[in-house]
Amino acid sequence: MAPASPFPWIFPYVEDPHSATRYPSESGRSVLRPFVEVSLPGMEQKLAALVDSGSEHTLVARWVAQTVGLDPADAVHSVVLGISGDDIRVDLVPGRMRLHPPDSDIDTYVEWETELGIVDRWRPTWSVLLGQIGFFDRFTVSMHRGALTCVVEGWGKFDERFGIRLAGPSPPNPRFRP
Repeated sequence: MAPASPFPWIFPYVEDPHSATRYPSESGRSVLRPFVEVSLPGMEQKLAALVDSGSEHTLVARWVAQTVGLDPADAVHSVVLGISGDDIRVDLVPGRMRLHPPDSDIDTYVEWETELGIVDRWRPTWSVLLGQIGFFDRFTVSMHRGALTCVVEGWGKFDERFGIRLAGPSPPNPRFRP
């Protein structure tokens, strides 16, 4: 692994390559999404991953899991999620994820352990969805539609910047840190 460049990593929003043909907009506007580049150990290519603050889980298409030898039979547990209007069973397995800085090669990344949801009936145009568990709990992530950018920084950057601890249960739970 080559040393990764220091944070922040700034990723421009990217036009969904199939948005115009699969989901034509009456307004004529392109569908722009916050994508970053990821891989899993054993992969020889980087994949576009949608950064989704509304998703509880980090999900991968079944073919991605198969490529690196992740087996749904090794699931720690399974959940049924509403995806694309369907209720789909997702097997959650332990795995490793790599985030690559913008415009880097496959050998430059940061890597972490996480729980990956393997999705059988994958329909999106991207192969990985980065959610609350497995991405947002590892990094400070800022998305700005006006600037059309997604910025990824180290986990502690939020505390450095804002120094806030939101109100919670009394007595307070220790702050979760991966």
